[in-house]
Amino acid sequence: FRILDSQGNCIGRSVSQWCAIDYTARRPAPLSKLAHLTAGTTTDQPFPCDPPLKIKPFEAETCFSKTVKYTDIDFNRHMNTLRYLDMLADALPLEVVTGDNKLRADLHFVKESVYGEVLNVAKQEETPAGPDGASSYRMSISKADGTLVILASLSFKA
Repeated sequence: FRILDSQGNCIGRSVSQWCAIDYTARRPAPLSKLAHLTAGTTTDQPFPCDPPLKIKPFEAETCFSKTVKYTDIDFNRHMNTLRYLDMLADALPLEVVTGDNKLRADLHFVKESVYGEVLNVAKQEETPAGPDGASSYRMSISKADGTLVILASLSFKA
């Protein structure tokens, strides 16, 4: 996805990589078997950023907890992706998320969460903010029982 200003200049971009899930086996399904569903949905545009990061689980203290409410869920009654981003942003210092920085966010969705579940956010600062405002964090969202929901890496650069 590209965000263009009124003159057609690219001022933001996003890449989303998806996998298909076999609902019966609850395992990833080979996308090659789904080519008939994806025809016309891909582009030959060059990849605009580095490849996705491999994010390994880590241990960290919980920053805060949140119970999934009605306004957090989508039509499948799963937590909406944007609500996960809200939770990750809420765990960061205000000056980081409100600064004039470029953001790279890698999110690995591991398990869905549903209405009524308690989610815990943890973070580990990987690169402390330097004089240029650059910083990076490894983050996770887990269920109250410890089940991992999301692993994330957020990097802010001036």
